Amino acid sequence: KTKDITALQKILGHSSLSETMIYAHVLDESKQEGVKCFDGFAE
Repeated sequence: KTKDITALQKILGHSSLSETMIYAHVLDESKQEGVKCFDGFAE
């Protein structure tokens, strides 16, 4: 997760913070899906 959402907004070139928040949420969900493939791996 990024600590500075306004920095991410500038990097992505978004004019509104709400647009950046949508993408930040999607990125978090993608990371969660990626980690799920390792469920049960250490068992």
